[in-house]
Amino acid sequence: MIITNNENAFATATTMAELKPALFGAAMGDIALEYTRDVIQPAQEVAVFNDLVAVLQAINAGQIDCAVLGVVQGDYVVASEQVTDGVILGSIQGSEELTDGLGLLLEKDSPLTAVVTKALEELAEDGTIAALNEQYLKQYAYPAL
Repeated sequence: MIITNNENAFATATTMAELKPALFGAAMGDIALEYTRDVIQPAQEVAVFNDLVAVLQAINAGQIDCAVLGVVQGDYVVASEQVTDGVILGSIQGSEELTDGLGLLLEKDSPLTAVVTKALEELAEDGTIAALNEQYLKQYAYPAL
């Protein structure tokens, strides 16, 4: 998703074309940096910062216009007011292909791997995971840019 603040000239953008002239910022080493450069391809070079905190401070200071964040992260950043008067412009079509979702971490070569994998597959097939997701996890619905 793309975030900015309400005071920014791009706060009312509804398409990627409208965002082409925007100055984007991203944290060094973050997938958002590569994605912004290679996929969004803004007219201006992406401003690179040491970390996400610096990116958010740059939005607040008016040094950059927008930032690309994951849906959960972007929603949290705006809801927690880490960006003053933050606004979510929308989601980026096709960006969901960059994630494999969530996973479980087991010790390397754990004897539990096969059992856990089988259990998760069965829970997915019978609809249990979808039902738990619907009941307990926030549903994110933002317009596509």
